[in-house]
This record gives sequence, C-alpha cells and structure tokens, in this order.
Amino acid sequence: MTSIFVGGALSSALASPLYEYGGWTLVAGVASAFPLVALIHYLVIGRPHAARIG
Repeated sequence: MTSIFVGGALSSALASPLYEYGGWTLVAGVASAFPLVALIHYLVIGRPHAARIG
C-alpha cells in the first residue's frame, strides 16, 4: 500500500514539470517508457531466470 502511494506521489511530482516543458506528448512518452523498460527487463532477465528456477 505504501509503495502505491509513493509511486503515485513521485509520478505526480514528475508529471508536472514534464507537462510544463513538453505538454501531454512528453508526459505520455515518459509514462510509456516505464512499462516498456519493465517488459524489456522481464524478457532479458526475468524470463530466463524463471525458466531456470521452475
């Protein structure tokens, strides 16, 4: 529960200056980068690791 609150607070704090600097395009681009990085991390590190354990 705490991590959800902290994540939301950090995202809000990051979104405000991004919106001021580049508008919704920049905010959406940065927001899209986080799940993309998580997917790449899973495919490169998580998936092979899970296959060795399971």
